[in-house]
Amino acid sequence: MLDFTAISTTGRWVEQRWHSYEWVDLMLETTDMSAGLSFEFEGHGFAIAFDYG
Repeated sequence: MLDFTAISTTGRWVEQRWHSYEWVDLMLETTDMSAGLSFEFEGHGFAIAFDYG
């Protein structure tokens, strides 16, 4: 897992608790079309989930 403190954000982001899934505790959410994020990690892969619903 990547700690949120390792993520640099631009624009408006909100950290929220996710109550629907036991395997997801926190999430970052934005509605700002110009928002961005960046991070570095060491490993073989990384997954990011997008929810447009």
